[in-house]
Amino acid sequence: MLLRKSTREREFELLFKDNYNKLYAYAQILIDRREEARDIVSGVFADLWAHFDAVDTTKTLTPLLYKLVYNRCVDYLRHQKAAFSYLEFLKQEDGPVGSYELLEYDDRLEEAIEAMNDLPPRARDVFHKCVMEDRTYREVAEEMHVSINTIKTQMLRALKILRSKVMLNKC
Repeated sequence: MLLRKSTREREFELLFKDNYNKLYAYAQILIDRREEARDIVSGVFADLWAHFDAVDTTKTLTPLLYKLVYNRCVDYLRHQKAAFSYLEFLKQEDGPVGSYELLEYDDRLEEAIEAMNDLPPRARDVFHKCVMEDRTYREVAEEMHVSINTIKTQMLRALKILRSKVMLNKC
């Protein structure tokens, strides 16, 4: 017995076929990583499919798709920057990294990401804005309507927690 595709499924399939290759090329330009670009574009379409019943298909969805891919690429790059920053921090703490040590650093990087997620909410927010978004203490203080000293205190708290967790896992 053959099942017929619904109108929504055909609309989605057409949208996918018309846009996937263009969005993939766009993502690849933004992040310069083939596999990750595929994952990002596939994730956008998977999320779109999950909410496709609520989408107004009478309007063109192409600009929305490009914006979603762009935002995911920016998130990916921010995550990569944070991971790179942490790897640089580890290099300063432990000296130069040899290729044989990369697996150990990969494990430690995962531990650091978990540790960042475990920070108290305010310290995590400040840490994220200062480190991952590469913003100054002054910018973050103005946005959060607090003093620069409060931002410094929160950063010190976050770094202290992260260092203690990294040191605990190092032993």
